[in-house]
Amino acid sequence: MLRCFVSGTPEHPNQDAVGRVEPGQVVAEHVSRTADLLLERSQVPAERVDAGRTAVVDLCYRLADGSAHVVAARGLEHVPTT
Repeated sequence: MLRCFVSGTPEHPNQDAVGRVEPGQVVAEHVSRTADLLLERSQVPAERVDAGRTAVVDLCYRLADGSAHVVAARGLEHVPTT
């Protein structure tokens, strides 16, 4: 089972599932949109990402094997694959 840590929830969670059929796809979309909302609504992190001082990386992980993968990233030139 795919699990992800997120802080916050989108205002319209059902819209996250549009075009997604697998649970992992829905979760990944939710994580990505949550990070977007963080940067839209939080001035300090958004300014630091824009200035290249920090990054926001969306990760999902699998409890069964401890693996993680990058869903999206903002503020990084090179995005790690695991």
